[in-house]
Amino acid sequence: MLVGEPEIAQAVVLGDGKPSVAALLVAAEGCDEEAVAQAVARINARLSVTERVRRHVLVEAFTQANGLMTPTLKVRRRAVMERFGAAVGA
Repeated sequence: MLVGEPEIAQAVVLGDGKPSVAALLVAAEGCDEEAVAQAVARINARLSVTERVRRHVLVEAFTQANGLMTPTLKVRRRAVMERFGAAVGA
């Protein structure tokens, strides 16, 4: 749902074993933190209380060059968690 919003280019959602859901987000070109926050609020309005994103952080794009994507363009969740997990308390 997050990447379906025009303000969000990439997203990794974290929450397994945690009391709440957090997200690492990459803003779409030309979008700032406020625009992304509004997009998250729109998504949260459609979700149940337990599914809502409680915390989100903007991070650098996930690419093959920085080791955060595989050659088949899948996000390397473990690498993303190692690099950015502390930013959302994961």
